[in-house]
Amino acid sequence: MAALSVDRMTKKKNAVKVSDQPVLAATKVYMGSLVAKTTASGGYAVPAADAAGGIVLGVAYAQVDNSAGASGDKSVELEHGIFSFVVTGTFTIANVGAIAYVADDQTVQAAIGTNSVKAGLFLKYVSATEAWVKIDMAGLA
Repeated sequence: MAALSVDRMTKKKNAVKVSDQPVLAATKVYMGSLVAKTTASGGYAVPAADAAGGIVLGVAYAQVDNSAGASGDKSVELEHGIFSFVVTGTFTIANVGAIAYVADDQTVQAAIGTNSVKAGLFLKYVSATEAWVKIDMAGLA
């Protein structure tokens, strides 16, 4: 799939708000998206992607539009928990319990991407294109 261009009503279970993270300048983060920091973002929050130095911080609770702002002018509220995401590539029930890697801000994959950005852990197989993923940074850095 492609990166989000509208908010996503991400299904969730046991989600808790954990932090606010400052958003990079000229960046829009959509509700329900995976949010990360990368080498290029200098530690500011950006939509997750398979990018160098990527570390997933959580899932966006609401949209934050910092398109016209400087880095840190706005912050995104993040949640941890169990979320339903689209899966790309080969995905089977055998992947349950394995690491889910970032494809983009709304898609995960079982295969290691170019930059090995870990999104979370596959908890439940729904179909070859959908899974429940535990997102919480613990042990994923």
